[in-house]
Amino acid sequence: MKKVLGNFGLIKKIASGGMGTVYYAIQLSLRRPVAIKELHPQLADNPTYITRFEREAVVLGAMSNENIVGVIEFGRENDAYYIVMEYVDGLSLSNIIESGGKLSQNVALTILESSARGLAYAHNKGIVHRDINPSNIMLSREGVVKITDFGLCKPFQESGNITMDGSIMGTPQYMSPEQARGEEIDQRSDIFSLGLVFYALLAGKPPISGNVTEILNSLTQKKQISMKYLPKKINKRIVEILRKCIDKDKESRYQSISELLADIRKIRREEAKFNSPANLDEFITAFNILSPDEGVRNKIGTLSSEQITTPVRTGIPTAITERRRHFRYIGALEDLDISHFIVRYDRFYLPFIGFHDFIESIESGKNILLIGRPGGGKTRAVFQALSELQEM
Repeated sequence: MKKVLGNFGLIKKIASGGMGTVYYAIQLSLRRPVAIKELHPQLADNPTYITRFEREAVVLGAMSNENIVGVIEFGRENDAYYIVMEYVDGLSLSNIIESGGKLSQNVALTILESSARGLAYAHNKGIVHRDINPSNIMLSREGVVKITDFGLCKPFQESGNITMDGSIMGTPQYMSPEQARGEEIDQRSDIFSLGLVFYALLAGKPPISGNVTEILNSLTQKKQISMKYLPKKINKRIVEILRKCIDKDKESRYQSISELLADIRKIRREEAKFNSPANLDEFITAFNILSPDEGVRNKIGTLSSEQITTPVRTGIPTAITERRRHFRYIGALEDLDISHFIVRYDRFYLPFIGFHDFIESIESGKNILLIGRPGGGKTRAVFQALSELQEM
């Protein structure tokens, strides 16, 4: 393994795919961890793969969204092409699904919602991902969902799915029917794939299995995907959302991610058990995440099914975790008139004065700055405060 690539010291190989190998690395000039994806050497003299690799870098470089992995640099050194990206310290959804645990409905819904927001951003940029699957969605230690690997992405108008040699691109178990048939695809294909990821999070396994031929045959049949693997006591409205994501007729599917997000906002408003998104950073502590040089070890096998479904934070509660019990998300940003509000509360390391005192301290006509670390509950505080203020 190379030791240095440009301004980056390679520490450990962490993944390998069809187009490249991903390394955990250190940016030498800033001493910060990064992820580097290097195009496979055997593909480095193939113009088609070089163009696709460059396109992934350009597409990522043009996007700035909390739920999409950020790109830092694209480079070439001798015959090596590489993309430098932010390092996501956490787990992929495939790690979680392969553990065999079924997630609680709200945890799964929260992951779906965050993933959908990232996809909505990409779709608004005119980009279809074409390979949404659990391996390409990460959950960071701070509980932030990140979509990765835009190696197969294309603009909507260029979204054919068959290569020059007639092969189909993508991950069979998470393809849409139109993708499996090699037809032109659009954002509705990504929605179908995301729906299959949602299914797998709820069921602990993907709904379709078998060899590649069997999977593609199942996808291209008219019969809708069975819901038999879902939990028996699953909420009916969750099932409705799922069905509309994975309808094999793309005209009956959600036509855009914004439609899916609208239904998620509606269920959050109208169903008490889903009023607040799950604290994904607390969920992730149900897994033992080690530093990259030690590897990533999944501890879910040591937990009971109840603990998996309802993860808890271990250790001594901090001021931040205690504060989060006061701030609960209700509704969504789109449902609130926030033109006159910027919300602030005490710094996270100071004693929390209590939610009602916080609300009462907001004086009419004054701006308030909200400060806190990533994942510290700032967004939930804003939503709850606005909700309370509107009721006054």
